Amino acid sequence: MVQKYGLRPVPEAYKEKLWQSSRHERIHTRRPYRVDASDKYSPDDDLVNLEVLDEETIIHQLQKRFSDLQIYTYVGDILIALNPFQNLSIYSPQFSKLYHGVKRSSNPPHIFASADAAYQGMITFNKDQVGKYSLFKILNVASNRALREKILQVNPLVEAFGNACTAINDNSSRFGKYLEMMFTPTGAVMGAKISEYLLEKSRVIKQAVGEKNFHIFYYIYAGLYHQKKLFEYKLPEKKPPR
Repeated sequence: MVQKYGLRPVPEAYKEKLWQSSRHERIHTRRPYRVDASDKYSPDDDLVNLEVLDEETIIHQLQKRFSDLQIYTYVGDILIALNPFQNLSIYSPQFSKLYHGVKRSSNPPHIFASADAAYQGMITFNKDQVGKYSLFKILNVASNRALREKILQVNPLVEAFGNACTAINDNSSRFGKYLEMMFTPTGAVMGAKISEYLLEKSRVIKQAVGEKNFHIFYYIYAGLYHQKKLFEYKLPEKKPPR
């Protein structure tokens, strides 16, 4: 899956070219994602630096970077993100500190860099910021830890009712989520409001082959299992029903 921040959705033809090589090989490629002296920002991190910038060149560069587990790539002010289909462990608070208040060229491309740019723009120019999921990452840099943790803890709860397992993603968002955060003039988060829309309600009664229902139903089933109440609701004990 390809996500672009600030661009139209990627055409299906582009996606096909991106995934021509075996997904099985990519899933089992386990190399650590580090930021050290040899991994600092390079001209290849921003495709605007290329002499030729056409479809074929972009696809080639993305495939090359993807094979090295460089899932983020800049195109000017735009950030392209590729789904690595594995946990790269690059979203910890310690990792995010590498991107706090530094130049974009100080580190490889990352969603934390986009989040920090939005945060700094909000503080410096006192203007609202918006981005696809990137602003949620601002919570890793904003102060007021107690409130920040409460907002972060709400996310899995909301996703339980709106996320589901698909053929290529075990935790795929099957709905739209709009998160509005409020900050003090000094940049401390003071509140948040989450709105949902476009929920894929049809998934409740029918799922495609290899896919599952919303997470919440399996959570309920697991709770009933541990409380030994499945028989009371005439549910099978060996596996959750479709």
